[in-house]
Amino acid sequence: MTLKLYEIMLGIFLLTGFFAPSIQATTNKNNQKINVGHKTFNIPFAPVPQTKIKILYVNLKDNIELIQALAAEIAAYINANRGKIDVIITPESNTIAIAYAVYEKTKIPYIVLTKKQRPDMGPKAISVPVKSITTAGNQTLWISEDNIEAIKGKKVLILDDVVSTGNTLAAMKELVGMAGGKLILNPLVCFCEGEKRSDVTAVSDTVLPVIPVS
Repeated sequence: MTLKLYEIMLGIFLLTGFFAPSIQATTNKNNQKINVGHKTFNIPFAPVPQTKIKILYVNLKDNIELIQALAAEIAAYINANRGKIDVIITPESNTIAIAYAVYEKTKIPYIVLTKKQRPDMGPKAISVPVKSITTAGNQTLWISEDNIEAIKGKKVLILDDVVSTGNTLAAMKELVGMAGGKLILNPLVCFCEGEKRSDVTAVSDTVLPVIPVS
């Protein structure tokens, strides 16, 4: 996923009935400590442009320890739900590293939804617009012709880093339906922001805060 500050502020997913509350958080003015398993990560706050709020900037691109810790939790969830997942889909680019780490642990293949149409995607590639809070106009999620065939008739797990407005998840659900895939499980997210949600499964029961600034 591209760097979308507003969505990155969302807290680690609420995984009802599976993940133990081993991921906890403490907060000060500049950062929040999140414990993933036996590891603690100090996550900085960042201001959201053109707003009066700040949110946690969760780096899931090159924070290897955090990626591996989250991937271990996600892999455990997937292994507990074998038979309900044939393929994972995730938006570029923030969750690609996690999706790969999860593949290494589970061998469940993953498909990346792109933000731009590429020449190699085929004439039957499909897309869905996504309303974004932090960018002007709409973004777009694309799935290639080959990946449509890979999803058709398969049980699909949606994986994302953070859920805030839910617009990205809604777009991914729409693409799965258009491609003929089946959604057996709720979307799996690393973080929920602002409040817990009943329509996702979260890796952590910690809800990441949204802090007003003057």
